[in-house]
Amino acid sequence: MGKRLFISYDGEDIKLANLIKELFCCGTKGLLNDEIFCDTFATREPPPEQIRQALCSCEAVICIMTPDSIWEPWVTFEAGGGFFAFNTYSSKLHLVSAHKIMHEKLPKPLSGINLKVHDLANTEDLEWFYKEVAKVLGISNDIADVKNSLEKIKEEASTSSGDWRYVRQALIVERGIGESPFNFKRLLAIAKTNFLLVGQNCHFLVRNMDISENKDALFNRLRSGVNVKILISDINDPVAVKAWERITDVANNRYKRDLRESTKKFQVWQQEANEQRLPLDIRATFLSPLSLTIINASEGDSIGKIVLTPMANGDSNPTTRTCFVISQKEHSEAFKHLKSVYYELFNAAKPILTSSGVKSWLSRFMQMKTKIQKSLKVENKNA
Repeated sequence: MGKRLFISYDGEDIKLANLIKELFCCGTKGLLNDEIFCDTFATREPPPEQIRQALCSCEAVICIMTPDSIWEPWVTFEAGGGFFAFNTYSSKLHLVSAHKIMHEKLPKPLSGINLKVHDLANTEDLEWFYKEVAKVLGISNDIADVKNSLEKIKEEASTSSGDWRYVRQALIVERGIGESPFNFKRLLAIAKTNFLLVGQNCHFLVRNMDISENKDALFNRLRSGVNVKILISDINDPVAVKAWERITDVANNRYKRDLRESTKKFQVWQQEANEQRLPLDIRATFLSPLSLTIINASEGDSIGKIVLTPMANGDSNPTTRTCFVISQKEHSEAFKHLKSVYYELFNAAKPILTSSGVKSWLSRFMQMKTKIQKSLKVENKNA
């Protein structure tokens, strides 16, 4: 029996592939199992002739794009075969994405072709995709017939991806923001002498909902004499940024955007602290692969603490994840070593206010801020 539908996927996505197969079998006049080519060839090399025959005979090719499959050579190979094969309507290829993969994260040339990528986690996109393929196959495109199957696909496609699911149980992502005893403001409050914060981008400090409160807490501690250092990744190091994006952010395309926003906000904070002669020092290094806070690390103190926070893929606040605490008093050797390593890293990093372009931009920003403040004072006097 000739194949009418070809489903290409990585072995990690077999559950999603089987749900899509079930989708096109369960509707009115649905396909038979034998009419669908859906094989990962997990234990052997794919026979090219079998793939060629299936691609030639089928009426539609569905390629499932996920953080796992985009690096699988056979998936992109089969996508190419589907793209250059045509049926009565158009190219046979239908791209679908899952686990929060973004269109621009697809490898070239897939990211550059003019073809809709349907997000299986989006109800509208999912229904559009089903109707589109059902029309090509000549089966019913009535959503009511396949509602349960569509809901299962959406649920599966919305989950986190890859090996991160194995560590998910260790992440305290269900807690509300601020409940962790090791969050930024609580650690800052107990810092008596110095405070070093290291992170990918420390974006949680400058998010719109938290920025005012976090900035006030930081500057109050600076005025009380606490020496604060912050170290983030360097937005101007494209190689490091791209490497970290590939490792942790392939699904949501936020890391670079958040790092850019954090850098701009921290530049403003640094400028304001400099003008007020406050002991704030923010720097950027090539890569910060974890979140780390060191407080009260002065020589001779026995009250120092280091808080290590593992990175996690997806939307969770660093202050709500599992933390590892190293006490200067109880773990003196480990504390001494980590303190030395990360202070050396900080000292070798470049100040966040370095390039002339940054200084020029900040200068214009501060001038505008001063003008606004003056105009407000004049308005208040006139009132």
